[in-house]
Amino acid sequence: MNEPGVADWLAVGRVARAHGIAGELRVEALTPEVLDFAELALGRELRLRRDGRDRGRARVVGVRSHGPAYLIWLEGVEDRTAAEGLRGVELCLTRSELPELPEGWHWEADLTGMAVVDRRRGEIGRVESLDAIGAQWSLAIRRPDGAIVRAPWKEPLVLSVDRGEGRIEVDLPSGYPGLDADEDPERSNDES
Repeated sequence: MNEPGVADWLAVGRVARAHGIAGELRVEALTPEVLDFAELALGRELRLRRDGRDRGRARVVGVRSHGPAYLIWLEGVEDRTAAEGLRGVELCLTRSELPELPEGWHWEADLTGMAVVDRRRGEIGRVESLDAIGAQWSLAIRRPDGAIVRAPWKEPLVLSVDRGEGRIEVDLPSGYPGLDADEDPERSNDES
């Protein structure tokens, strides 16, 4: 069996920054909420990816929750300088190393690039990423004009995900920032 390529790795976390002076890393978990990042990562050898390139492997020797993020220790990362060098690195596993997700849950990699179609507006863009912003997950949608619009990743705003069709159907309210800003202001005033 062939080893999966770097593009096939699924990111389970992203290094935000160094924490302290002993090589500890602050990591944003990219796992769906139904998986425990700490349980998934501890003791595992993770593949390191930055800018789509293989940056080696490292074993997670310690992990603890820290607010909405996690603090981890990687084998061989023993000081702040080494930790700072990992800023922005994605911590990855191959799909075969990951558990199956329950119905209705998706990996960010499976959503990236999908068309986002609003019930009233039609296609509004394509998924750039799925990000944790505070306690809420948010879709970053790249509009055709290049602008990014964020939409909460939750029901009732997300109606369906069809991976086979590469399409996510949403129902965003009227006046949604970044979508309806280019309406004709005179038309909006006439309707009030």
